Amino acid sequence: MTDRVEVSQGESATLTWSWPSASQAYLSTAGLVANAGSGSMEVRPKETTDYVLVIETSSHETRILSQRVVVKGAKGSSTEWPRNPFLPLAYEREYRVAKISLVRLADRVRTLLSSFEVQQFSQERETLVFVTGFSEKAELKRAGEPRRRAIQYRVALSSFGSEPIQVKVSATIRWRGLIDNRWFPETSNELYEKIVGTLGGQIAGSQP
Repeated sequence: MTDRVEVSQGESATLTWSWPSASQAYLSTAGLVANAGSGSMEVRPKETTDYVLVIETSSHETRILSQRVVVKGAKGSSTEWPRNPFLPLAYEREYRVAKISLVRLADRVRTLLSSFEVQQFSQERETLVFVTGFSEKAELKRAGEPRRRAIQYRVALSSFGSEPIQVKVSATIRWRGLIDNRWFPETSNELYEKIVGTLGGQIAGSQP
């Protein structure tokens, strides 16, 4: 999938793919890709990055390819990622989405999570996992409460032939007082239900 699996800072690598029967494709750093059947793209990662390509035929036969490009000497991201991106976060809900391709659904998730820093992984052929770093969201503050909240999302998409796509949305929320730098885990299932339910509904297409 790439001509180089290790580069120095500032250098580029070229991702290539070929599946002549493919009708549409999605690349984690770019979204929808014009040349699905056969194409290439130059990438210039600032840190070690996992590139995920989803390619799909008109009959929804799907392939998920993942390629890590290591950047030598890069310090890495300051964002806090989960230790294991393939495990759900603190609160999880499951959805089923029919009549949409995995490529289109992946692009929808990427758009919905655009306000976060996002990484994507493919654990196995049928599963695509999105995880976000923690991001402070002032709008999560309850009225009258002198605290800030931060949220982290995980979205896993699993495709099995013509069956509806399985979507698992999970989140971890934490909070801190405005005059205290310590973070505490959120325990309110009502808040989790609201936050995860809103994102899950948008991914499933049941909410605008």
